[in-house]
Amino acid sequence: MKLRYCALAVVALLAGVTLQATPASADINLPPEKSKIYETQFDKLSFPGWVTLPTGGMSPHEAAGVGRASTKGGDGSTGADKTDTHTFSNPHAGMYPALVPMELTVLNPGSLDTMSTKTINTIKELAAVAQIIPQVKESADGSRVQLGTTIIFDANVVTPQADLGERLLKLTGGEFFSCDAVGNTFNCKSTLWRTLPSRPSAPRPTGGTVYSPPFAARRAPSCSGALADGGVGVQTVVTIADVICDERPTDPVVRLEVDTVYADTASGIPTSRGGDGSIVYSGTGAAEGTYLWMKVYAVTAGGLYSWPFTVGVRNHYAPTTVDAPALGVLRGVDTVLSGASLFHDVDVDSYGTESHDFLTMEVVNQGDRGSARFDADGTLHYQSIEVIHGEAVDHITVRATDSYGITSPDLTVAVHIGDIRPGCANGAARTDAHTPVRIQLSCWITPTAGWRQLEGMQYAIVSGPAYGALSDFDPVSGTATYTPDPTHPGADHFEFSASDNGTSRTTTFGLEVMPAP
Repeated sequence: MKLRYCALAVVALLAGVTLQATPASADINLPPEKSKIYETQFDKLSFPGWVTLPTGGMSPHEAAGVGRASTKGGDGSTGADKTDTHTFSNPHAGMYPALVPMELTVLNPGSLDTMSTKTINTIKELAAVAQIIPQVKESADGSRVQLGTTIIFDANVVTPQADLGERLLKLTGGEFFSCDAVGNTFNCKSTLWRTLPSRPSAPRPTGGTVYSPPFAARRAPSCSGALADGGVGVQTVVTIADVICDERPTDPVVRLEVDTVYADTASGIPTSRGGDGSIVYSGTGAAEGTYLWMKVYAVTAGGLYSWPFTVGVRNHYAPTTVDAPALGVLRGVDTVLSGASLFHDVDVDSYGTESHDFLTMEVVNQGDRGSARFDADGTLHYQSIEVIHGEAVDHITVRATDSYGITSPDLTVAVHIGDIRPGCANGAARTDAHTPVRIQLSCWITPTAGWRQLEGMQYAIVSGPAYGALSDFDPVSGTATYTPDPTHPGADHFEFSASDNGTSRTTTFGLEVMPAP
């Protein structure tokens, strides 16, 4: 995927921190696993401290634009073959003398080429004219060691190679034992190897213990970087402790400085926070499912800049709501509904193994006719109040939050409250035209666990027989007397109902009248 930080064409000042935007013409080609958080299985993803991103110097477009720069100065000024390897040994390796500013001759291409002198005082300024790439070795057990650093000067740096090598070692003090140079590329071996955190098996913030070289006040700090989790509406904070820098008792790291952001500005802009010097970032909807990578420096109390390192934020997907049908419940009875039917989360539903994510659901607004709760398994429970006559409608509001603190929109769930409807049998009676008959209606209530009956069941005659008459009707027992019409023998029927607390059922009772003997 191609990502450009093109919304900022100039240096932007944000909360006192300078962010150098990537030029609009400089496309940054990141492989999918460095832009999409679930492009590959997590154990195959790169991790800060050894993730390789553009870390300074010119873009490929800018390098191509200088054209003739490679023919002037650099190793070409010595007359040597540009493919030859020249080794520069450091007589001060491990001693960490005072850092000496580095003077460079820079070609300014144009209709008339001009030369200028640029003084490099810090590692950060070095990264502006060179790519700085850590050399990391990974063992079979997952342990990682930084053996050195590759420094590739831009093509418009035309200082002779011999001078570059000597001045580079003086600028970095005793950091490197030696540097092997081919053209403007210097592969430098660290005086002391640095152990990095092993690649974690689960996507959680970095941590662990790393080896810190002996303290030297003049030594530029080295930091391991960090990978933090974030998402929409969540403030991600990367502290100085998170990036695991060398210990510096008398010149400690006091702040982190974001230099370059490798993402679109629509994803949100990280800034450095005053006070504790942490990086603060809040992701937007545009950042969902992507990494936001930053080139970062740690700055000491004495103003010494560290070697550049990478900080990444893994922007997780936000939970979303699902349009669920109304929940039908029985009055006074605890009714359950799976929370998974109310919410969807890409991290949980599609990439649970990789993300280790889960949802925690909560009821944010109770209803007027009952109460709701989620249990530890994410099941929604709703129980209405006992005293409800007939049917009623209630509403509750629920919300889900994932393990990274990202919340879903609020979801209103409609609840239809009802009661147990009586069951009835179709009865029948037979008599002759001159003989009244006693009849018994048959209905019942089948209770369920947790349900309590409020009223007794009542019978009612909905419509009488076509001929003859009903008398002595008892609405509680459901008994009555049917007196036939002697002039109308044959089949007849009437309808009756049984009701309980506002619910009812209507049933037909059949009659057969035989001719008089």
